[in-house]
Amino acid sequence: MKKIKLIFSNIIYMFGVVWNFNKALFWGRLSISALNGIIAPLNAYVLKVLVDEITKSNWNGALITISVMAIINLFNGILHACINKKLGILNDLFKNYLMFDFNSKIVNMDYEILYEPDMIQKKDMALKAIQEGRATKYLDIIFSCISYIISLISIVYLLSTFSWWVYLVVFVLCAIKIYTVVIDKKRTYDTSVEMAPINTEISYYMNMLIDESYVNDMRMFSISKWVISKYKKCITRTHELIERLLSVVFKNSVMRSFLSTLETVFLYVFVAAQMIFNNMSFADFTLVTSTLRTFSDSITNITRSLIDMGENSAYVQIYRQFMTTENRIAIPNKGINIVNLSDCTNSFEIENISFKYPGAKINTLENLSLSVEKAKFYVVVGKNGVGKTTLVRLLCRLYDPTTGCIKYLDNDIRTLEYRSYRDNIGVVFQDYKYYCLSIAENVAMNDYDEEPETLNRILMALNDAGLVEKIKSLPKGIHTQLGKIFDNEGILLSGGELQKLALARVLFKNPSVVILDEPSSALDALAENELIKTFNTALKGKTVFYISHRLSVAKYADKVIFMDDKHIKGFDTHENLLKNSEDYRIMYESQAKHYK
Repeated sequence: MKKIKLIFSNIIYMFGVVWNFNKALFWGRLSISALNGIIAPLNAYVLKVLVDEITKSNWNGALITISVMAIINLFNGILHACINKKLGILNDLFKNYLMFDFNSKIVNMDYEILYEPDMIQKKDMALKAIQEGRATKYLDIIFSCISYIISLISIVYLLSTFSWWVYLVVFVLCAIKIYTVVIDKKRTYDTSVEMAPINTEISYYMNMLIDESYVNDMRMFSISKWVISKYKKCITRTHELIERLLSVVFKNSVMRSFLSTLETVFLYVFVAAQMIFNNMSFADFTLVTSTLRTFSDSITNITRSLIDMGENSAYVQIYRQFMTTENRIAIPNKGINIVNLSDCTNSFEIENISFKYPGAKINTLENLSLSVEKAKFYVVVGKNGVGKTTLVRLLCRLYDPTTGCIKYLDNDIRTLEYRSYRDNIGVVFQDYKYYCLSIAENVAMNDYDEEPETLNRILMALNDAGLVEKIKSLPKGIHTQLGKIFDNEGILLSGGELQKLALARVLFKNPSVVILDEPSSALDALAENELIKTFNTALKGKTVFYISHRLSVAKYADKVIFMDDKHIKGFDTHENLLKNSEDYRIMYESQAKHYK
């Protein structure tokens, strides 16, 4: 009972998805289902009337009935063509809509939810539901089932004068046939489970034969014969499983053929008896023989649809759970807008925070406390893996601390409206990527338009980032495409130029806080030095966090945040840390000797 409730709950959910996508698709699919459900019984009834007119030798009545039949079928054909013309486009768009909606959900989902082990599994299953067409197939089954139900109701209405036991016999025979289908499906599923590890073996052995990393061993040690023998054993086991499956399928197929024949014999014996002993008219004979067969098919199809629905319902349920998961951080319009915050001396107060990633057993950060003044340049340094990037993610509120809190302008950032808070932070991530769009679009992104004011702001941001002369030298200027995917005349910028472009995007946004996460990690020492000078000049008056594992940048900082082993081991000027922190001095000198 619980499973049936879940199936119907998923049906309502998928109807809602279609409705939100395009109401015309919903009504179109429903109209096609209704037409398909009613047209067969309607044609059977009109045929009965035609036979009635013919047996009465009523020529005019026969012609009128034929005309009605022609009009019905012509109307049905034209209506089908019109609806399918519209649906053909919408069906393809709906598949894209599901994938786009799924990807949008991933992009906007909180990190701490998205990377939970349970949610990773749900994401993979939800993706399968779309890629393997299970979500769209679920809808197809639903609308087909509606068609079969309408057809069944119509037939029962047409044959309402017959005894109930006729329907009962047909239903019992159909139920037995459906039972054999269930056995087939269960056997097929069990076989696929048994074959899964064998298929994995087969794939592994096949890859061994063609993988370049094995070519030498294959030839020198004659491993190929050994691999091929293992492959053959797997194939033999596969054949045995398939033969067992086909044997069961064959027996059930024969059983269904026998039951179908028995059903046909019963129906014809029944109508023959009605004609001979109960004076059934020839017209009624025509109606009964066609509709009782449709009655049987409708029951069979409805039951099969419910079975198929049950198979796909698990995937739809996972898809539904994933898509309806609510964020805990990125909740629009919840909290205080930062424009309403009062001014204060410190930009950030980090109060005894610890953090552990979802699914992790140990903390990545432990007991961090820090006071960050406004408009200062802070360099966060430390070896790889000490938690520098994690600190960035917490400041951006991509995650919330496990314990403790981070305050911005004396307010816990968890009480702030997340979008207004994030809009006040500009970030140049370590793995910065450019987009195959124009340079102007790469700078302004969502705020791009062709207005002169916007274009001037883009040029100012490029100028402050030290890239404007390079851009002005290009034939199309800021409208030059990056990359050559869409434009053969597109350009490729160097690593340092791309970092300046990333900085220009931040400057265009004009945030109060800027975070630079390893922005020079891919640059050589000279390029890094030039880039840091550009950052220093362009970001005057902003609170800046420069994350780096290189200590060469530390001399530019107002203060250095020295991290080691999940903690803050030092927070002072570069010169003072050299004097007072042995670990910092050793780390600095070990790096500096490579440049002396």
